[in-house]
Amino acid sequence: MTGSGRETGPLWDVGTDIGGTFTDIVAVHAGTGETRIAKVPSRPDAPVDAMLEAIAAIGLRPAQVSRFVHGTTRVTNAIVQERLPPIALIATAGFEDVLEIGRYRRRDLYRLDIPPKAPPLVPHERLVGERLRGVVPYVSLSHEVNPEAREYERASSTAYNAAAMPIAAEYLTELERRLPLGAGLQVFHSAGGMVPVATARQRPIVMALSGPAAGVAASVQMTNTSNTPAEMLEATYALRVERQSIRRGAGGAGLHRGGDGVIRAYRVLAPRMLLTTCVERIRVPPYGLCGGRPGLPFRITLQRDGVLSELPGKANLELRAGDLVTLESCGGGYGREAVA
Repeated sequence: MTGSGRETGPLWDVGTDIGGTFTDIVAVHAGTGETRIAKVPSRPDAPVDAMLEAIAAIGLRPAQVSRFVHGTTRVTNAIVQERLPPIALIATAGFEDVLEIGRYRRRDLYRLDIPPKAPPLVPHERLVGERLRGVVPYVSLSHEVNPEAREYERASSTAYNAAAMPIAAEYLTELERRLPLGAGLQVFHSAGGMVPVATARQRPIVMALSGPAAGVAASVQMTNTSNTPAEMLEATYALRVERQSIRRGAGGAGLHRGGDGVIRAYRVLAPRMLLTTCVERIRVPPYGLCGGRPGLPFRITLQRDGVLSELPGKANLELRAGDLVTLESCGGGYGREAVA
């Protein structure tokens, strides 16, 4: 910080998810842990503009960003909506029909009134070329894209990758030009990790379903926190587990009683922390089966400055140091109770 209180360098880690309707963004200050979130309309024809507008929406300039990671549905949408450019498949002699043959399976085993399979991405034709990289702008090689032993999986992945290459190259090139962060600019991939832009440009198929995968990867540590060891939570996040006990009587009655839930209370230690709740059975308790009775509803509470309040099952909430969040789970019973 300078004497005027203005930041002198890039100190913000930024993550975005570009959806078909909205672009979501979250930024975390590397020094203070301050969190900022925003949502702006997506621009399918100008995705980079939407990302820069999202950065501005949280009050930042590109020069303040040290790391920018984003997931996108651009490749997924192109595949699902069949908006892929024409491509050519170079195959070993005798394997040119691999996409049409597939795995010999019909889409619907008992429906004879519909085509057995979707039309292949690559029409049946023989195209022979040498030195492809000097003739065509994009070349997708199966041993680089999906080195599977089975020919259909390998060929179909390579074909989709080739079709997605011009789509990805256009906006990734613009993104690099307008947000020149070097190694700090990364892209989510479908396995839940991140890859450099250069890798995503050569293997854009890895961006298909990258948004959902990134969400799972981000939440895996905090998902089902009732079963995550307290030591692991405290070592990973700026919080302290202050209570861990059985929620007695929470399980529904029945021949086999529903499992009693777990109570866990988390004290926030960071100046700011973003809490996302995504649980079921808040309003309607977990039902019993085969005559069993329902259990108690799931409950999430926030204690702040001595005031206790109930939290909804699905929400985003900014917490601050000293807040106490308590989760109480439950389960329904199974089977009608025995009659003496």
